[in-house]
Amino acid sequence: MSEKKRIILFSGTTEGRLLSEELEKMKIKHTVCVATEYGKLLQPSGMYVSVHEGRMDESEMEAFLANDAGIVIDATHPFAKEVSENIRKAAKKAGAVCFRLLRDADELHEAKDCSGCGQEDVLETGPDQVRFFPDAGSLAAALRETKGNLLFTTGTKDLTLFTEVFKEPSRVYARVLPDPVCMQACLDAGILRDHIIAMQGPFTEEMNLATIRQFSIGTLITKESGKTGGFAEKVRAAEKAGIACFCIKRPKESGYCFDEVLDAVVAYAKENRTERASEPGLESKTDDRLNSLHNVSICIVGTGMGNRAGLTAEALDAIRKADILFGASRLLAPFQEKKAYPYYRFSDILPVICDQIEKQGAKDLSVAVLFSGDIGFYSGAQAFETELIQWAADAKEVSVSVHRYPGISSVSFLASRLGISYADAKVISLHGKNTEEDLKVAAKEILYYGDTFLLLSSGDDLVMLGRLLCKEPLCEFSSDEGVDSPDAADGSQEGIRMTVAKRLSYEDEMITACCLDELEQFAGDGLYTVYINNPHPQKKCLIPYLEDEELIRDRVPMTKEVIRHLCIGLLHLKEGDVLYDIGSGTGSVSIEAAKLSDTLRVYAIEKNPDAIGLLEKNRETFSASNMILIKGEAPEALNGPEAPDAVFIGGSGGKLTGILQALKDLQKKIRVVITAVSLETMQEIKELYRDPAVKDLKIRMIQVSDVNGLGDHHLLMANNPVMIAAFDLYEEES
Repeated sequence: MSEKKRIILFSGTTEGRLLSEELEKMKIKHTVCVATEYGKLLQPSGMYVSVHEGRMDESEMEAFLANDAGIVIDATHPFAKEVSENIRKAAKKAGAVCFRLLRDADELHEAKDCSGCGQEDVLETGPDQVRFFPDAGSLAAALRETKGNLLFTTGTKDLTLFTEVFKEPSRVYARVLPDPVCMQACLDAGILRDHIIAMQGPFTEEMNLATIRQFSIGTLITKESGKTGGFAEKVRAAEKAGIACFCIKRPKESGYCFDEVLDAVVAYAKENRTERASEPGLESKTDDRLNSLHNVSICIVGTGMGNRAGLTAEALDAIRKADILFGASRLLAPFQEKKAYPYYRFSDILPVICDQIEKQGAKDLSVAVLFSGDIGFYSGAQAFETELIQWAADAKEVSVSVHRYPGISSVSFLASRLGISYADAKVISLHGKNTEEDLKVAAKEILYYGDTFLLLSSGDDLVMLGRLLCKEPLCEFSSDEGVDSPDAADGSQEGIRMTVAKRLSYEDEMITACCLDELEQFAGDGLYTVYINNPHPQKKCLIPYLEDEELIRDRVPMTKEVIRHLCIGLLHLKEGDVLYDIGSGTGSVSIEAAKLSDTLRVYAIEKNPDAIGLLEKNRETFSASNMILIKGEAPEALNGPEAPDAVFIGGSGGKLTGILQALKDLQKKIRVVITAVSLETMQEIKELYRDPAVKDLKIRMIQVSDVNGLGDHHLLMANNPVMIAAFDLYEEES
C-alpha cells in the first residue's frame, strides 16, 4: 500500500470522537467525516485530524474514498443503518478495509437466567415499565394506548411518524440537539415551539428526572442507545418517576469493540508508515494482539438444562480439557475449579482470549463457551459462531478450530418427563419478543395445534397468555364427545390442558399441571417451559379470504371482495415481505393480506380521518398485529421504517406519478398492483406502457355482478368496472 492511503473515520458519535482523540494522542493522521455543522463543532481539533463536513450519499462517499482510502471506520449512530450500509459499499468499491465500531451495550440490559431454556445469551430485559419495539412504526402504533404528555428523545428522523398519531400537539415534547436543523425538523413535525427542548446530551439521571417532572411527562420515548447515549439514565429516571418507557430496540449488527478498532488502526498506521510518534510510551500495547494467537480451539457447548449431570460425555470432556470457560454465571457454577468468565458475547470474550495469550505467551489455547439447552435450538450460539467465523477469517496468523457439542433442549427434556412425543408439536419461543401483540399471535397459534411447547421469559407472560386464551373462540365441548379430562369436564376451559415447568433437572425442579384459570399463581419473575394440549385444534384456512360483511365499513370506500382477492393474488407476496397499502380506506386489503402470514409486515397508509378510525377498529377486530397504520398521504408518507417489497395502490389521490417516482427512488424491485375506477386514473395507467421502469405490465378490466332477489325473480346487479394493473417496478442500472 502507498504511504498516502488515508485513514477515514465517519463519526458524529461519542465513540467516534473518543477514537479521534486517541489517534491524535498517538500522532496518527486521519480524516473525520461529520454530517452537520454542529457535529463539526463537537469534534475535537488537533494537528493530526482534518474534518470533512456534509452529508454524503453512497455515490458521494465513493467519490470521497476513491483512490486514496486505506482504512475506513464507521462510527456512526447504531440506528443509522442506511448510512452504515452506504459506508460499507463505498469502502468496498474503493478497495479499503472497513471496520464497524460498535457502541458498548448498557449494563442495564443483563441477560436473565433462563433455567435451561437455552436463551440467556439473547434475552435482554430492563425494568418492568420498559416496553421494547423492533422499529419506529410499531412503537408509533402503540402510542395510541398512552395517556398524558410524551417526551421524545429519539432524535428527529421519525418525529413526523410519531406526531401523526396525535391530534393534540400539546401532549408532545421533544428533546433534540441545539442545532437549527433539528429544531426546524421539530417544527415541520408539528411540535410546538415551547415544547422543543434543545440541549446537548447525554444527560444524568437527575436531569432526566427533572425534565419529566417539569413537563408532567407520562411516557418517555427513547432508543436503546447504550452507555454513551445515556440509555440507563433515562430508564432509571422513568422508573423513579413511575412512568412508562417506550424503547426502539437497537438493531442487531456485527462489528468490533473500541479497543479492537483502535488496535487495527494503529497496526495499519505502523505497517504503512503513517506519521505517528516514535516514543515507546505512545505505542499501543496490543498492536500485534490479534496476530499473536497461533492455535486456538473453541468449543461451543450446549449444557442442557444446566445441571452437570445432564451434560453429554463429549461436552463434559471438552469442558474438562478447556483452559478457560465462558458462559452465564448459572452455567459456570458447577465448574468452580476452572478459570471462568461470565461472558457469552463474542465481543466480550475476544479481549479476554487476547489478554490470556499476551500474559502467558502461549501458542495454544483451548476455550469452551457454554450455552444452555441445545446450541441449535433457539440458542445464542448461532450469533456467537457467526462473529467467531468472521473473526477467524479476517485475523492474521491465527489457526482457529471450532468444535460443537449439542445439549438437551428444555422441550425434549420436558417431553421426556411427561412421557409424550414432540414430533408433531408446535414450538414457540417468546424470549425477547414478549409484547402483548406477540402473546396474541402465540395464543392464536395454540388454537391450531394439538400439542404446543412454549418458552416464556416470565410468569407475567404466562398469566397474560392464559387471559388471552380465555378470550379466544376455542372449540366448545359437549357431553357426548367423550371428554374424560378433569380440566374439561366442567366445560370452563374448553379442554385446554397445560403443564408448567421451571428449574428443569435441578433438585427444586417444578412441573405443575393446571388449567387456564389457575395461571395467576405464576405471576412474577421466572423462566418457564410450558406444554399445552388442545384436544380439539382448529383447522387453518389455506386462503384466509375475508367477506365484505365481516369488515366495519361505514361510508368509507372499500376494495370489494372479488377484486380484493384477485389483487392480493397478483401481489405475489412471500414470507417476510413488506407490503404498503396506499389509500387503505377501511383496511380491507391490509387486513386480508396480514392474515395470510404473521411474517408479513403491512403498512396501511391513509389520510382520511374517518377512514383512519375504521382502520383502527378493523385492525383490533381481526387482531392484525402485523398491520401498522401510517397517517398521511402518499408520496410524502412513503419514507417509512423499511422499504416495501410489494405495493397496492387502491387510492392515489391524483398523485400516481409522484407515488411511482418515490418507489423508483428506493432503488429496489417492487411488485405493484393498482386499481382504477375513474377515467383519469385509467389514463395514467395506460401511460405505464411508456415507462422503462415498468416490467411485465398486465392490465385487466373486470366487472362483477351480484345476483339479488326481486320478488320471484333474481337479477344481476352490476358493480362498477375496475381496471387492474400489475407489474414489477425497478430501474436497471445504467
